[in-house]
Amino acid sequence: MPVNKRTIRRVQDITTISGRGENGVIPYKAYMRLSVMEMEKHRRGKDRETALALLAEIENRFREIDAERKEIFKSLGFSEPVDLSKLPRPAAPAAQSKSSKSFKIRY
Repeated sequence: MPVNKRTIRRVQDITTISGRGENGVIPYKAYMRLSVMEMEKHRRGKDRETALALLAEIENRFREIDAERKEIFKSLGFSEPVDLSKLPRPAAPAAQSKSSKSFKIRY
């Protein structure tokens, strides 16, 4: 009876299917990438809507502030709003005496 000669296999001889699909586009990976991009686009759209709404609120508040300033200046007798930095400042209050100062502890 003849003895069968066996070939010795090594790690390099193991065949796998890991590199077979890299030549073309893998459909499920392309579909997943498209769905991820659509979700990101939707989220960014919501962020954009929120930012635009906030900007509109800020613009409305600016208009309200300007209208209220005009009313206040009108009630004070000015025909149009005045730059507040050019108005005279009220006098500073008189300095307090030493007896009215608070008690301080030095360390």
